[in-house]
Amino acid sequence: APKRATGGAGKGGAHKTDMARVVAALREGDLLPAIVFSFSRKQCESLAAQTVSGGALRARDAGEEEEEQTARTAAVDAVFASAVAQLSEEDQALPQVARMLPLLRRGVGLHHSGLLPLLKEVVELLFQEGHIRLLFATETFAMGVNMPARTVVFSTMRKWDGEAHRMPSPSEYTQMAGRAGRRGLDPEGHVVMMCDPGDIEPLALERVVRGSSEPLTSSFKLRYNTVLKLLAVDPPPAAP
Repeated sequence: APKRATGGAGKGGAHKTDMARVVAALREGDLLPAIVFSFSRKQCESLAAQTVSGGALRARDAGEEEEEQTARTAAVDAVFASAVAQLSEEDQALPQVARMLPLLRRGVGLHHSGLLPLLKEVVELLFQEGHIRLLFATETFAMGVNMPARTVVFSTMRKWDGEAHRMPSPSEYTQMAGRAGRRGLDPEGHVVMMCDPGDIEPLALERVVRGSSEPLTSSFKLRYNTVLKLLAVDPPPAAP
């Protein structure tokens, strides 16, 4: 689906009031479900908690009857309970497990590398089934799974790459923004970028959005020991 990008407020990224306003606008504009990409796990969890505690996302969808909300909550509880029962007692006592269910009941999900794999699977399943309206995720979500939404939100347009804060490359932006628009459901996808125009040069932002992707360079090198290992795992059939 075509992508429509719009700018947002918030110097350096998303603040509490900025995210509340964006979520309210998405809700009123019928632009949910949405994926909110953050470049840190800490900000991911903070924004999700703020969204629920601040009441930016209503417990019931527009037009949703009370019985439908009850059924949706029951489905979330059932999936979560079934998954948690597979964890060890030690893992069940982890804070991330206790924090996840209240978010899921409100239609909010979390997805980043610091979560237990089973919790990420629960979030992915509920997102696919339409029980999650707002998913806060790091960019790894765009790399590994193909789960589009109506809207993609960038909570900031600066990321730490281990050496310095920089803007996403055109390839990184395209990978995440490409999750906006569901085939067969949305006539177009929407992308919202939360940034302060005074903090980011318009031309730099345009290079990110319209720039060409970096060429792919293969790092695969076939060596003798690789061939020998493959032959040891799957030897060729004996000659007749």
